[in-house]
Amino acid sequence: MGSAISSATSGIRKIASKVGRFFSPSKRNFSYDHGYIASSSTGNSSYGRQYDAPSSSGNSFYDHGYNAAIERRKRNDNKETIRKFTVIYPLSFYPPSEAMKSSRDQNFSETALKTSSPIMSAYLENYYLHSENIHIIFRYLLEIEDLTVMSQYVGLQQKDVIIDSAGDDENREFIVKLNNTDNDINEIVGPFVDEVVVVPKHSAELAADVTGKIDVLLPHKHEHMRGFKFLFRRSGVVTSISKDVLRFRFNFDKNAEPLNVNGREKYNLIIRPMRLPLRYQYRALELLTEDRTTRQYLFPVENSKNLIQNPTRNINERTQRLSTRILVTSSSNSACDTIASGICKNINRSLLYRNQSNLLLRLFSNSALANGVNAIDPELLKRSNCKGGSHYYPAIEDIRKYRIIVTTLCLVGKLVTGGIGAGGFFTHIFIDEAGACSEPEALVGIMDIKSPKCEIILSGDHKQLGPVFKSQRAAELGLSKSLMERLLERKCYLLDERGNYDRTLQFRLNQNYRCHPKILGLFNHLYYNNELQAKAKPSDVNIAAKWHKLPNPNFPIIFQAVFGRTENDKRSGSCFNNRELQVSMELLESLLITGIDGCQVEQTDIAIISPYKQQCERFKKQLRDKKWSNVEIGTVNSFQGREKHIVIISLVRSFTSLGFVDEAKRLNVMLSRAKSLLIIIGNPVTLRRSADLKYILDECSKNGTFVNNDKKETPKHIKQRKQRKHQNKNNL
Repeated sequence: MGSAISSATSGIRKIASKVGRFFSPSKRNFSYDHGYIASSSTGNSSYGRQYDAPSSSGNSFYDHGYNAAIERRKRNDNKETIRKFTVIYPLSFYPPSEAMKSSRDQNFSETALKTSSPIMSAYLENYYLHSENIHIIFRYLLEIEDLTVMSQYVGLQQKDVIIDSAGDDENREFIVKLNNTDNDINEIVGPFVDEVVVVPKHSAELAADVTGKIDVLLPHKHEHMRGFKFLFRRSGVVTSISKDVLRFRFNFDKNAEPLNVNGREKYNLIIRPMRLPLRYQYRALELLTEDRTTRQYLFPVENSKNLIQNPTRNINERTQRLSTRILVTSSSNSACDTIASGICKNINRSLLYRNQSNLLLRLFSNSALANGVNAIDPELLKRSNCKGGSHYYPAIEDIRKYRIIVTTLCLVGKLVTGGIGAGGFFTHIFIDEAGACSEPEALVGIMDIKSPKCEIILSGDHKQLGPVFKSQRAAELGLSKSLMERLLERKCYLLDERGNYDRTLQFRLNQNYRCHPKILGLFNHLYYNNELQAKAKPSDVNIAAKWHKLPNPNFPIIFQAVFGRTENDKRSGSCFNNRELQVSMELLESLLITGIDGCQVEQTDIAIISPYKQQCERFKKQLRDKKWSNVEIGTVNSFQGREKHIVIISLVRSFTSLGFVDEAKRLNVMLSRAKSLLIIIGNPVTLRRSADLKYILDECSKNGTFVNNDKKETPKHIKQRKQRKHQNKNNL
């Protein structure tokens, strides 16, 4: 899929460097980090359903819609100061099929799935995916995930609630005190990703009773009856949610009468997911259905004419290509931010490009601004759709004025509805962290964007965390395998018996510019067969060498033994360990208050990672109380692709099973985030059950950094169990 760059641990820096070089006259050699880059063809790709066959100049029907919108914009140029995004191709709702709804009633059993479709039945025999079934199988797997997510919302519906409001007409927010809080609604519903449908009592009385069914979440005909005040169901977006209170807003609708609440009238509320990411993926699969060329393109074979030659060939020619237009995308905002920041640095180094305002656009969504514009890198803010501190979606023709566009895959789906790819606009598409997104998600960044001359580059590391799903069933049926991971299983990408591979199709990057060599040594040995090379500058990764709590300055990895107790939060079920929390805060206090060798440690240089959300929430509360809110805290998934100088890991599991703590991909991510100092906190007795964790414990013991100054207290329930065993033995 075109030229290839990037890696697992500092690949984002490499993708930024490579993209920057498309616009830089520099001829410096590239340096690579470890990871896997799948490359495929620049072969022809049709544009899918409802469009005519593609031509070299793009799709005529597609271009006609786009050009018509441009003409309308031109006529209004004198009336508008900021041109806003316009949808040309509306996004369908894509409700789950009746067959899959029926299968859900049987927990998506193999028998139920086989009866749903002969193609699904054949797939379940050997899980063989090919160009003739990929669009159908992924549609079914997405529906399983979709129905699993929707099932959580069925019990959240509110009856007979009174709606209050606050703010002026343009910024009016509606407030509801919830009357059904048996479910942990704030654990399910999210601001800006879920919506509220306000149902007038008359509409509820006339509608069929679908209480407790998935159908309650599907669009109702009354949602389109704007002229009927007592029937019209308005939908708005959730702006905040707590256990007891829900807040939401309506998008401005000039054709609908505003909702006037009086504090007496009662309504029903339907709370449902907007499903935008899934709907964009459904649409990508729909386009793939009638696009056999692209389906074949996704299954490259050896000696295929579609496969490109060495992606570094003629790189100097590419760097001088003035028509280069690049889309850089990833599934997460954090990855996009890091890439965009790296590109900014490359641009600012160039005398030729540093003052060009239309070179880079970091396109943010509404949800990315939940923490406010002050949380965004000022350099990115200058080159974003949040200029002046307010967010807006620019018109497509204004977006297309930029030569590098960086945004998430979900927002790429939105741009496609406005015709962003018309006329073969992009010459290159970079999908970073490609091992962390599902194949349908990656297709959102390809369908209706790739043209015959467009090169696609996947970068990432399939040995780290893959995509996350609510439905374990959909994951195990194949949805959890990324496009990158599947491609690397193709014969043309495999290593030979000597470890060689076809460099015309991929790069395997093995130079690590992030970590201290000893930190690198842990995950290098465990997961990369010692193939990685430490290339970080010593001055960048030795900042913790003189910390007074580090026993060995040459081995900046501490295992702090803690014998706390794993507990479960009653509401969420997530695990936490208060003793590990206490010890972590003591170490953090030493770093922030005492510093290292007389130098202050910045909060922004430290991260705390835990596999469990409840442990993270408890850390956040402690840090808020101490006003250390700039120390970043998150689960393993949220830190994939990130890095910090100092990382503290709280593993939580103690005197219990290991849960998912010892999953190889999860451990790999945790171990590879730290640049200069890695502190692991846990119960060594429990953790030694894992071969990988035992290796880490042994390495710390060997290097004198296994710290065991915590009093070992056996939990009460284990003491009681031992006493019962002893009594039973005496009774024999």
